[in-house]
Amino acid sequence: EGINYWGNWEIFNRLALLRNSKAKELWKEYCLPLELDLLLHRGKMSEEVLTSQAFEKSWNIARKMTSLLREEKEDVGFFDRNYWNRHNKKLQQLKQRNFRKELPT
Repeated sequence: EGINYWGNWEIFNRLALLRNSKAKELWKEYCLPLELDLLLHRGKMSEEVLTSQAFEKSWNIARKMTSLLREEKEDVGFFDRNYWNRHNKKLQQLKQRNFRKELPT
């Protein structure tokens, strides 16, 4: 679950670099309210509940923002696009690997 969480945010970050202005809007719309909400309620909840809630909401936000960014047109130059296309291919290769089988037993 943790690797999928990281993967969602990694995909968002890569898309954000290609669609910078829209990513800023989405960050202000979705992430800032979550952060403020968690800060306001941090004294009212146990650490375990707060962490669980932050993880779940953050996961959903990453998925939502990633899907919205994919619909946007890229606003970067050739070199940036080429660089990230190579790294996106590497990410897809990593996502296809089964790391559980590779762990020593």
